Amino acid sequence: VKPFPDPDRRLETTWLTEKEIHYEATKPSKYWIESGTGDLGKVYVEVLWCDHLPNLDVSLTGRDKTDAFACLVFEDCIVNTDVINDSLSPRWMPWSQRAFIFNILHPSSQVMVGVFDHDSGFTQGSHDPVGRVVVNLTNLRPGTLYTRTYNI
Repeated sequence: VKPFPDPDRRLETTWLTEKEIHYEATKPSKYWIESGTGDLGKVYVEVLWCDHLPNLDVSLTGRDKTDAFACLVFEDCIVNTDVINDSLSPRWMPWSQRAFIFNILHPSSQVMVGVFDHDSGFTQGSHDPVGRVVVNLTNLRPGTLYTRTYNI
């Protein structure tokens, strides 16, 4: 399991089928990272998965695939998910870094989400962009759970 097995259930989550991975990815997040200085309220965002990303890693063996991570920008803060190595359809598990609480400064702010291919070694710091989307929060109702899918 990528990025790593559940620390509380290591034996059960080290090796999972594709169906089990998808099921685990839909479970509630265990850890939330709070960010931002606003005091108008909070917005909770979870990045669960991406499907059919392009392969941006090139190797002689052909075994390398995109090392995906999401970067979220909201008002005065920026956060990242964990990197999922070698996957064109990554799933962020509930025990990984995927859940964020943003403190709201302005009621009409937007969340910008970018997906990148993580590069390390000689190209470290020059992560390749896969795609991006801007999420408008102005039409969302307080206390309501939304599950959204976006094309990037």
